[in-house]
Amino acid sequence: MKKSISLVFKILGSVLLGILFVFVIGLSYDKFINKSENPKFLGVSSAIVLSNSMEDKISAGDLIITFDKNNYKVDDIIMYRYDGETVTHRIVEVLENGYITKGDANEFPDEYVIFENNIFGKVNIIIPKYGYFIHWLKFEGGIFILIGVGALIFSVFMLIKYLTTKNKENE
Repeated sequence: MKKSISLVFKILGSVLLGILFVFVIGLSYDKFINKSENPKFLGVSSAIVLSNSMEDKISAGDLIITFDKNNYKVDDIIMYRYDGETVTHRIVEVLENGYITKGDANEFPDEYVIFENNIFGKVNIIIPKYGYFIHWLKFEGGIFILIGVGALIFSVFMLIKYLTTKNKENE
């Protein structure tokens, strides 16, 4: 029974790792080959929130994940491009030709119309403060530290496995 549960977890872990790998390759392709400003793969995109204009729902440092949607409605939180910036705000009014948005923490709606072709997607997942970790990985050399720690942990486990195997052979 224990072996079958272990096997199920190994298979699930491998499948999830495979899906993550394909997703990262897809996003990388969109970013570096297609030169996309906001990479998407299978309609999914992500971004790190930089301001508190959407407080209390979304804070600076949160990681948001968006999904493509065909039509948007009032109260949808969307990520869009305006004037060279990526913005995440809530739709407060639907017009014939676009949308009016507003940050939850802002007093007044934005003074511009957002057109459908400028929208990256609807915010579906918010991971609080995870954006700080992603930023650290990308810009603070954190990826090298993470790889080093991972290699160290792997080496320790391999050493323990080697020593326990060696002890069993000597008995």
